[in-house]
Amino acid sequence: MEEIKFLQRRFSDHYGRNNPEVPPRFGRREWGFMFFGGGYMVRHMAFSSTENVNRFFSKEVPAHAYYSTAYYTEPSARRMVEKGWLGADLIFDLDSDHLPGAETMTYEEMLSAVRREMAKLLDDFVLGDLGIEEEHVRLVFSGGRGYHLHVSRPDILPLSSGARREIIDYISGRGLNLDILLKKIAIDSTTRGRYTKEKFTYRLPSIDHPGWGGRITRAVIADLERISSLPRDEALKEITSLEGIGKKSGEQILDRLASDWKDDLSAGNIDIFPDRFPVMPFVKAVVERGRMEAMGEADEPVTTDIKRLIRVPGSLHGKTGLRVVELDIDAFRTFEPLDQAVAFGDEEVTLHLKEPFSMRMKGVDHVLNAGENSVPEHLAVFLIARRAATLGPPREA
Repeated sequence: MEEIKFLQRRFSDHYGRNNPEVPPRFGRREWGFMFFGGGYMVRHMAFSSTENVNRFFSKEVPAHAYYSTAYYTEPSARRMVEKGWLGADLIFDLDSDHLPGAETMTYEEMLSAVRREMAKLLDDFVLGDLGIEEEHVRLVFSGGRGYHLHVSRPDILPLSSGARREIIDYISGRGLNLDILLKKIAIDSTTRGRYTKEKFTYRLPSIDHPGWGGRITRAVIADLERISSLPRDEALKEITSLEGIGKKSGEQILDRLASDWKDDLSAGNIDIFPDRFPVMPFVKAVVERGRMEAMGEADEPVTTDIKRLIRVPGSLHGKTGLRVVELDIDAFRTFEPLDQAVAFGDEEVTLHLKEPFSMRMKGVDHVLNAGENSVPEHLAVFLIARRAATLGPPREA
């Protein structure tokens, strides 16, 4: 097939001039590859020198290249039980197609959205709650739809799959007990005969409380600000959709949101609404929505797998032609994949597009109609790798 030969030639030229980046302790890792025209993985490989790695890439020209997150005594052993597991990096994998609303996003929008989510995971959880030092963190653009975050701190490498699952549970808020966060506190009591009536207030952690406590309160404030910014009829409809809140209570809530309430809630005082209104159902609903907003997004099977294969930085992604790029934290924050991960040049290539296409790449806005087009090589590789185009004029079936 001409398109496969085209990609092979371009990848071969690239690897003849550019070497992949070998990971730390690469000789202790298993390597795996997929090739153009083949639908299977060649794995259980090991390399003893960077020269051997570079020679393999330039000679064999893989479409996809991977190495294990795990370290082994015998990485090339054919059976996993014979490899001798020594430990594994902790990996977080975010793919844009897993994000809410991804189905309506363009490729560019998906890449921007997934970088924002990875930044939240990095800052709030990895550097924040987990307290991982920056020198033990590596970020990698996958060359496709997302990012990988590698943690290689020595005390983390021996963690079991179960321990890594607990980390994911924490990041995702799974099993979060809202009754612990939303405290019911007695503030007054009245006794009549044998009966005592108590008056309660409710408190959340303050916004600067560490961990999930402050995170939930900040999310609740953001949600209430969102509701208060809606047109009144829309805001009332949303409020009254919550269990136990009728129109009268909803009107009271909106009146309170129109006044000064944020400082009280920032300090954790959730009892900011009028008496005789169902505060508990309201708060639990808002807190649950806040938990969903604050949740970290990460692919659980990747994080819990202690023998995972992950893409090699400096290699090319066979379905986009983009480079897999390793980034330090500062570079990650401003990284633009469709500019900085482009591997190929600007030589014109004629191809046939199956459908209209538009995208910004290397600083140029491309708006193409279906049919024959002349485009730069880097865009041609991208379109052909994604099977959105064929070489030359259309072919008869």
